[in-house]
Amino acid sequence: MKTTPLAKLRMLLKKHHLDAFFISSVPSITYLTRFSGFDNEDRNAFLLITKTKQYIFTHGIYKKAAQTHIKNFTLVDIAREQPLSQSLHTLIQKHQLKKLGFEGYDLTYNEYTSLAKKTGTCILIPADHIADEIRIKKSPEEIRAIEKACMLGDTAFTYLLTKI
Repeated sequence: MKTTPLAKLRMLLKKHHLDAFFISSVPSITYLTRFSGFDNEDRNAFLLITKTKQYIFTHGIYKKAAQTHIKNFTLVDIAREQPLSQSLHTLIQKHQLKKLGFEGYDLTYNEYTSLAKKTGTCILIPADHIADEIRIKKSPEEIRAIEKACMLGDTAFTYLLTKI
């Protein structure tokens, strides 16, 4: 049975008694969405994964790319008029979230305080180990994909050596 990264994350939510997980780091976003088009320097996207839904928050400039390349995520526009903290607040209320895990190593102090002001009774819990655990432990499918990528790289390198 194939275990998707989202399924692994949801198992960890249950294990750690969290209602949802807020993801801000580009490596975690890339891993969960399989889209690598976000900039590492700027805050272009965030994810909210609940027990039943997954959301991607992004700016208008990335909207088309997100709609095209990121499937099974509900797109939430973030803009000056509708900041991330307000959109997150709306979803916390909608899903009645009480415990929200987040990547503490990735959020700045200002981002954290802005979010904390809008979470209401929902408790923010640093849970860096969850983001690390979903990426570190590879499924058999992921191992096969890595092996295939290595073989392709070896083949390409061998070919290039004949042309140099």
